[in-house]
Amino acid sequence: MSAADQREFGTADISAEDAAAAFVPKSEGDLQDLIAKDLTRRGIWFDCDAMHKKRTGPKGTPDFLFCVNGQACAVEAKFGKGTLSPEQRETIPAMTANGWRIAVVRSYREFKEFLRTVGIN
Repeated sequence: MSAADQREFGTADISAEDAAAAFVPKSEGDLQDLIAKDLTRRGIWFDCDAMHKKRTGPKGTPDFLFCVNGQACAVEAKFGKGTLSPEQRETIPAMTANGWRIAVVRSYREFKEFLRTVGIN
């Protein structure tokens, strides 16, 4: 989009990151896509099973597993009023007890806040 078009639509001074932060996902898949793109952009390796396929790991495993600054991290993305499954309610405390940093996020902003807690700006 040209600079003139950006001005016309009011997006001239918005960075891609700010636009993503302002984006309201329409599904859990949209939120997962934003998280995956952010981790990829930062060069952070992560594991995430595709939503359209049956999970290959243990039930209750958070959506994203990755490591930053020597810290094992996990993120569970939930959309709207989605709740944790019984397996997730068991798995998350067990992982936390073993040193994992885990967040349940409902927005891209919450994901970014979690990254800040583990030292990523």
